[in-house]
Amino acid sequence: MLFKFVQFKLPNSEQHQYLDVGCGPGNFTEDTLLAIASPCRRIVGVDRAAAMVDCAREHSSHPSISYERLDIELDDPQFLVDKYGQFDRAYSFMVMQCVRDLPRAYRNLFQLLKEGGECALVSVAGTVITDVMYLLSCMDQWKDFVPDPREVYAERYSYSGKVVEKGCLAAEKAAVAAAGLELVSCKVYDSLWTLPVVDAWIDYYVPIFKLDAKIPEHKRSAFRDELRSLLLERSTCTEKGCSMKRTMVVVHAQKPARD
Repeated sequence: MLFKFVQFKLPNSEQHQYLDVGCGPGNFTEDTLLAIASPCRRIVGVDRAAAMVDCAREHSSHPSISYERLDIELDDPQFLVDKYGQFDRAYSFMVMQCVRDLPRAYRNLFQLLKEGGECALVSVAGTVITDVMYLLSCMDQWKDFVPDPREVYAERYSYSGKVVEKGCLAAEKAAVAAAGLELVSCKVYDSLWTLPVVDAWIDYYVPIFKLDAKIPEHKRSAFRDELRSLLLERSTCTEKGCSMKRTMVVVHAQKPARD
């Protein structure tokens, strides 16, 4: 997904240290990113949730990985620079869609990167499941129970089923420029994610978003039926499975080097 659109100007190096913004419990950092980024001296995974950092330290520890608590949008990252120095590269996977002040987040990335350092950020701009989640949160029979996704995602996130590519690109370009970074590339594209049946989607996403956490027991069957119906209307189901669209944004930027 990332390297289909990003070609780093500098190759991996055992002298380099990289940053993983929004590492969560650390499983992706350890299982996937470490292999992608190797050879490297170190990866520092950061997350805004202290519980996630604690989980990562306990369950995804590795000699080449450190974990720290940092909110890339709201915190001052200088303590991280003081402890580790600036970074040769920053990665972020599925995090920036929750950042409301995008220019501030990019300014923090500018502060964290070395001159000539690069960042590659993959985020989502809209999905079928969040479209449906938004619809449910607006329905009289469910609005008191279903979380409003607008409380989680940034204002630029789309719930209409169609992401306006021009506006999405403009927001990223403006934020990158305001931070003093140089935009190497920015790509907005649609992808399909396929699971065997629509109920597999329900079983996967309901726990993640806690969609039924507040649904009374006697209403859960009706809620699941409503959810299934809305998902089926917005998906493509064949003998190969049930596919749903998501719109992705991939940004590659670089901190300019001084002459």
